[in-house]
Amino acid sequence: MRENIKNMDSTPGKLVVLLIEERLVESSKIKDLLYQAAVCTTEVLTAMHIKNAVEVFEKQKPDIIITSHVPTPKEEQLFKHFTQEPHATPVIVLSNDDDEITLRGALHAGADDLLLLSNLTAASLRKAIRFCLKRKANGEELQERIERYLLVAKATSDIAWDWEISKRSTYWVGSGIRNTMRYPQDEMTVSSEFWEEHIHPEDKERVVKKLKQVFISGHAHNWEDEYRFKNRDGDYVYIYDRGFIIYRDNHPVRMLGIMEDVTSKVLMEQKEKHEKAFLQKQLTEAVITAQEKERSEIGKELHDNVNQLLSASRLYIDAATTDTTNATFLLTQASSFIKNAIEEIRTLSKVLHTPLIVELGLQESISSLAEEIMTVSDLHIQFLKKAFSEDDVEFNLKLTIYRIIQEQLTNILKHAHATKARIILEYTQNGILLTISDNGIGFDIETKRRGVGISNIRSRASMYNGTMKLESAPEEGSTLMVHFPLVADTDNFIFQ
Repeated sequence: MRENIKNMDSTPGKLVVLLIEERLVESSKIKDLLYQAAVCTTEVLTAMHIKNAVEVFEKQKPDIIITSHVPTPKEEQLFKHFTQEPHATPVIVLSNDDDEITLRGALHAGADDLLLLSNLTAASLRKAIRFCLKRKANGEELQERIERYLLVAKATSDIAWDWEISKRSTYWVGSGIRNTMRYPQDEMTVSSEFWEEHIHPEDKERVVKKLKQVFISGHAHNWEDEYRFKNRDGDYVYIYDRGFIIYRDNHPVRMLGIMEDVTSKVLMEQKEKHEKAFLQKQLTEAVITAQEKERSEIGKELHDNVNQLLSASRLYIDAATTDTTNATFLLTQASSFIKNAIEEIRTLSKVLHTPLIVELGLQESISSLAEEIMTVSDLHIQFLKKAFSEDDVEFNLKLTIYRIIQEQLTNILKHAHATKARIILEYTQNGILLTISDNGIGFDIETKRRGVGISNIRSRASMYNGTMKLESAPEEGSTLMVHFPLVADTDNFIFQ
């Protein structure tokens, strides 16, 4: 049909017209005007009565119908055969009469335009034909869009909606009406009140207020919101709703949009949030447990070592004040005990004090830690760096790596009976890998309960989305591997 419109304007083509006229003279006159009106090739089919016209219509499927016969009430149903879908064809009625009854009768029967025979010219006929064909083409295009719109809506689990704001009426379509809203159909019309009443009471004020503010602005064309909506079963589902607003004279007149059921997504997010909170609680408890263990060990060291040394020193000093003969020996012993106490305190202080990573850097701090341990024990520690640069590693992650190394070396000293240990720090394709191994007695991972030290290491690693793996077997030593991804989530606790 659009091709015919184009042809009438510029390009030669063919326009098929069905003329219903029982008067031969008038029929001939109208044909002449049709040939004059159309610059493209025009084929005129004729019929003297509507019944004959129906037969011609079925066979030829004309582009447009022109008739001077205004259908009677009995003929209206037959006349609508031309104007109803699926082969609706534009109809122009030529009338000898301009009274209101004739006009209403023609339009009621489905006419697209009405012309007076007394004023009929080639120009007016051409204008009417062009108008009807364009209207037909626009109608077909609109129908195609509506059909595509409905097809998309039915092909998804969403609900497409069309809201005529002035009428406060909304047309819903889509399988989401059944699947989400639990109604037994795929399309329905609801009122604005229905929509508002079914929004969850805790969400209603917020959603309605936001929509009104968008309307008041007079220029925002998009609206979106998420809320809970009560379906037919009385259950609330989570809806992500968005629409496009059509304005007329700065007033919203219509909205088109999509309602999407996001219940599964929201519930999954809530579950992940709860799991994260639970994990956070576990991590906090692990940190507190580790801190209490550390305090307990410090207290034990102070009581069993430092306190005993100082007590012994005091006894020797007191004895020296009364035993002048052995005073030199007693004071020498007291001095030795005090010196040992100072060394014990210095060792505890180094364990508690935050390493000088800012001044020395991570690698120097690890090397210094290894040297200190080797000075006071028989454990030989080798520290290897494989293509590792700490320039792009943030301070808190450096401190976490240091504390993990410190914790594992303590475990090795206490439990492994090892003579050698190796620390490897390297970049991998996906992040940073820390490996700590020893040649100690090892243990059966399946049967031995993991201590607080290992739990503390796992907790520290998880703060940066790190993963921990421990390998060991009796008499085969053990290997601890901790991997930190390149992109880490640092919005968590910072261990000191």
